[in-house]
Amino acid sequence: MTQAEIADQVGVSDSAWSLYERGLRFPDIFEATRLLAKLRISREYLLEGRLSGVEARLAIQLAAAHPHLAKTIDMDDRTDIAV
Repeated sequence: MTQAEIADQVGVSDSAWSLYERGLRFPDIFEATRLLAKLRISREYLLEGRLSGVEARLAIQLAAAHPHLAKTIDMDDRTDIAV
């Protein structure tokens, strides 16, 4: 799915979605609430990147069913973690 397709699906411009993805702009509280509902994700995942409950179980099931799709993360290359 392209950025433009996702933006259209959640009701924002593709340039706004691009800024969100790059961390250069953040949705206000009303926009964020609408994004949560449209994307069917939890507040924890949106704000903290943390999966819980049904999201975590689905992620585990997906990874188990399709191990070839899993990507190994090299923690040394992560730039979003404060040391």
